[in-house]
Amino acid sequence: MFKGRDLLKLKKKELQRLRGDEVAMVFQDPMTSLNPVHRIGRQIAETLRLHLKLSKKVANESAVTLLAQVGIPSPALRARNYPVELSGGMRQRVMIAIALACGPQVLLADEPTTGLDVTIQAQILDLLGEAQRMRHMAMIFVTHDLGIVATRTDQIMVMYAGRAVEVAPTRQLFANVRMPYTEALLHSTPRIGNPSHTRLQAIDGRPPDLVHRPVGCAFAARCPYAQDRCREESPPLIADAAEPNHFYACWYPRGTPAPANAQGAPSVA
Repeated sequence: MFKGRDLLKLKKKELQRLRGDEVAMVFQDPMTSLNPVHRIGRQIAETLRLHLKLSKKVANESAVTLLAQVGIPSPALRARNYPVELSGGMRQRVMIAIALACGPQVLLADEPTTGLDVTIQAQILDLLGEAQRMRHMAMIFVTHDLGIVATRTDQIMVMYAGRAVEVAPTRQLFANVRMPYTEALLHSTPRIGNPSHTRLQAIDGRPPDLVHRPVGCAFAARCPYAQDRCREESPPLIADAAEPNHFYACWYPRGTPAPANAQGAPSVA
């Protein structure tokens, strides 16, 4: 749903107008998302001409301006480069320029820092954050990096097996984890303070087969607190009684006494 519209019911032309204009996306791998046989300036200008109906000259000039706005040096020269001539960080900046070209209201960022070194990752994240504030747009950030979501988001949705299992404001979620899967994610995060060669804490088991979904909670087979009801009934996403803006899908959320036939040892979070 977007602005009261069911996107799954839109016609092809309606979706084409929506994409890039109102909703844009930064993909995970710019090398496979950018067209390798076209110069990057042309690829940005194409978006502007399609959605904003700009002339070729104005679109090309705007493409150079966008490259400058995303921090690419010598933008007029770089606009004539092919993707293969740019570094990974610069290619990702080009993807961001394309996504921002038409002033979208919502920006989807799918693992936008994958494969980049830590310094470049920070630069890309800062660029996205600045663009979000300057343009007053919403941003949905998809990532496995809890360090990113802890410091750069307002709200977190934790998903497992294609379903939301915990939703809460960022600070509230980290302060009061309710879903065992969220707890397991936090425990498996590397910590700088740990001694060298400390073994990472992994989540036992494997994700379920989504083609043949298991009965009950999808996380039950890997959950140390699961009991019979978890393996028989799928828990709904409900609001926490004490925190109405904190939602979770779990029959026995963290902070409640462990059931008598639970698989794990802890009793209270």
